[in-house]
Amino acid sequence: MRDYSPTERSSLFSLVLTEKPDDLFLKVFDIVAAGRYPHLGLLAKLKAEDEQIIYDSLETVGISHLVNRNFVSLSDGEQQKVMIAKALVQDTPLIFMDEPAAFLDYPSKIELVNIMHKLSREKKKTILFSSHDLDLLLRHADVMWVVAPQQPLRQGTPKELVEQGIIDEYFKPIVAKEEFFWMK
Repeated sequence: MRDYSPTERSSLFSLVLTEKPDDLFLKVFDIVAAGRYPHLGLLAKLKAEDEQIIYDSLETVGISHLVNRNFVSLSDGEQQKVMIAKALVQDTPLIFMDEPAAFLDYPSKIELVNIMHKLSREKKKTILFSSHDLDLLLRHADVMWVVAPQQPLRQGTPKELVEQGIIDEYFKPIVAKEEFFWMK
């Protein structure tokens, strides 16, 4: 990654982190528009086509009605969608997401997974995301990479990883040797 300039990196991948802006005055439009920065000229002025891309991405993730709301007034799920829209307007082939379903209720997690599927299939995006939510991954991931300390990286479909016992191997609880003390 060090061999790429910041401009080259910004055209290859976008990033959605768990940290979010906390400026009280930022509007949804402003945050999503920041994703267009790598495509703007020297004066960083949005053109009509940039604005259309912004509105299209808001529509894609289902939050176009929030365009003029203050970001901090949104729910966690709505904020996450704003950050995904920001990554989408950056227009990269690869989107990295760090724990995108963290802090979301289950219906919002399912909606988020559906958005990610839509982006990968309709917009031809490759989405890599980390998660500790094993149930969500087993039900919805196309391919999983299982990573654990002192273990080799394993890859496969959720079904393959379960059938081969890899999920059990990586996620079985570590049971400490129990000692029993009896007193009379």
